[in-house]
Amino acid sequence: MRHWKRSVSQVSNDIEEFLRAEIKLRWPEREYPFHIEVVGSEGTTNLEVRVWDSERVHVVHNACPTKFLNSPSKSPTVGAILHAIEAALVDAKIQNAR
Repeated sequence: MRHWKRSVSQVSNDIEEFLRAEIKLRWPEREYPFHIEVVGSEGTTNLEVRVWDSERVHVVHNACPTKFLNSPSKSPTVGAILHAIEAALVDAKIQNAR
């Protein structure tokens, strides 16, 4: 079985650990055969979600925590990232179906 990368980097440590576990739980590899990567920029709130496969799919979405200030998630950052992953996976599945 092929393994699909799930990574989170340059995000605060407590959020990073939570997100890694949440991504594996919500989007298991067998159901979502894409790499999922979350990358932050130190000292800023710029967050990027990348979803791709080894063939033709490559999707990038930005996550904006300020839009999730009232999110019921663990934090606005977590809410923004989970939302961006969901949107990127929808786009990836559409690209993959073409």
